[in-house]
Amino acid sequence: CLDKSTPSNKFQSAYITEENYWSHFLELQPAFLTTDSINQIRIFNNRKDLTDYLKTLYSSFNEVEPIAYIKEYFNVIESIDSHFEVENYVIRNVTTHKDINEYYKKAKSFPCLNIPSSIKAEVENFIKRFGPNCIPISINMRLRKHDTSSDLAVLSRDSDLATWIDFFKEVENEHPQVKFFLLGKIQEKPVELQHLENVIIPRLYGMNLGHDLALIQETVLFIGASSGFAAMANFSETPYAITKMSASAYHNYQIENNCDRLPFASTNQTLIPGDESKEILLSIIAPFFKLFQKDKSPSLSIPIKTFKIPNTPFPEPSPSDINLKQVSDLIKKGHHALAERSLSLNLLKSLKSTTDKNEFYLSKAQCSYSRKQYASAKSEILLAINFSPNCKTTNNLKTKINCALLLNNIERFQIHNPDIKENFLNIEKIKACALNIIGEFSEATKAIKIHLKENPNDNSSKELLEKIKQTQ
Repeated sequence: CLDKSTPSNKFQSAYITEENYWSHFLELQPAFLTTDSINQIRIFNNRKDLTDYLKTLYSSFNEVEPIAYIKEYFNVIESIDSHFEVENYVIRNVTTHKDINEYYKKAKSFPCLNIPSSIKAEVENFIKRFGPNCIPISINMRLRKHDTSSDLAVLSRDSDLATWIDFFKEVENEHPQVKFFLLGKIQEKPVELQHLENVIIPRLYGMNLGHDLALIQETVLFIGASSGFAAMANFSETPYAITKMSASAYHNYQIENNCDRLPFASTNQTLIPGDESKEILLSIIAPFFKLFQKDKSPSLSIPIKTFKIPNTPFPEPSPSDINLKQVSDLIKKGHHALAERSLSLNLLKSLKSTTDKNEFYLSKAQCSYSRKQYASAKSEILLAINFSPNCKTTNNLKTKINCALLLNNIERFQIHNPDIKENFLNIEKIKACALNIIGEFSEATKAIKIHLKENPNDNSSKELLEKIKQTQ
């Protein structure tokens, strides 16, 4: 259900808005392709239509369990007024493995998630680019504090960046053919990771969520925190180690604390409680070290799936000879999509000066800003500022991004509080200032006139109105 009035859950309401919720949905869409049991996807524009449709299903179901679930849902939503309270109910009822564990206990099997073959082929070809001897391992470390779109995340669950960097460097020295594919959003990948030779960030190559999920299936091992990507590994045949298992994670899995595996996991699929350390991470991949030695085939005693790579090459996302000036020219001409595809990891690695690296991340921020992906733009502009704190263009864009985020928050506040007065706490003046900065002059004029209607003697607002008129 893509309800424009409340398009996000409570943890992301500051960043998923009615302006960008469709793009977020499109990014998540590949996740719906991981199960063969879905024959069709219906999209509803409001919750009433969804509820009416569920009532139709309720009347036609013959199976007892679906009827019980839907009936319970109706009982809850009829007794709860708040959207967030309904959301809390849903979260409580979908986060645990209780039903999954009970199913496995009866059936002694479980269905694996599976990625469409077309996406798998792209990922296999992608891995091939890193050499015929590449040993791929997929990684999902949790680094939410580096992502400004995750302000309500529990940062105590984050990984220690220094620990992982030490781990990557040690493996690079001992086994240079091992490549670590870091899954997830680029906003959680600080620049220190992007310059490591054995670390691959698929999103910098134009990959999306579907490719990330396929990488879990197509790599020899998955190591990740007990969060989103771990679910894909849980329901696959890929050897895995789920790290930073907390008491709440064990509760969600419906198993005892410190249990080393899920009820349906194989012997090479394990859970590891407590904080990550370099020693723990090295111990996870130690059984696979035989695979990394030159001129040796995998031992049959190591449970590892066959790794096959098609012969067709994976196309480069952008010309190899692209340079920053060409990217800048594309942005000036409004070709942001083409410019964004050209901002590859290879281009970043070729840059030597801090000025060029600032220009690289500035260009990425400009592309994200053009698509109204303000949270992504904020992360990228902060990276640019790290390289050139006094760059006027960079700081100007940062101000515009902050204004855009502020306007989104004001609009959400007004939507969820329709009872407030039109110019509550002079909010229209604040909007006018922000709109003027981002270049929305007609909207800025409307906002400041609303403010002046209630505050006719506000000289600073009169000056702002004149300034806007002169700019127009």
